[in-house]
Amino acid sequence: MMGEPKKLAHIDFSIDGNCLQASVSRLGTDLIKITAELNHEIPATESQSRAFWYKHQPADNGDGLQYDPQLLMQINTQRPSKLIVSSAEIHLESSIHDPVADIPVQRVRQAYYSEGDIYAACSFMRTVSRAEFLPYAFSGVDNWTVLSRSNA
Repeated sequence: MMGEPKKLAHIDFSIDGNCLQASVSRLGTDLIKITAELNHEIPATESQSRAFWYKHQPADNGDGLQYDPQLLMQINTQRPSKLIVSSAEIHLESSIHDPVADIPVQRVRQAYYSEGDIYAACSFMRTVSRAEFLPYAFSGVDNWTVLSRSNA
């Protein structure tokens, strides 16, 4: 609906006392592993953040894109009911479909665990040229040539 990348993944999440463990895996690869120690609760206040997405669609005939991609701005309003300062470690791996480990993690400054609600609203910013955007259009989808060879 808003242009976010969409991929199915298996997510594990557990809290035992003040120890949190979470992971995200796809097609047999553990892409993200997080361990955190939940230290102390702090006052939870409402906040907002922004994310930008390109909304696009492959052409019906398979040649390029159906329309000029739209740059969208998503405003997320977070209303936490609980907020806990944490110390955390993160480990990233990559697969042919998900180059997650290309993101260098130098250090984790601070981590937070929160519970609450997030409300998202999206607005159109502008269109961009199909031709200029095409080299980036399929970076958020799986590599189907690999999937067809490996049955992964």
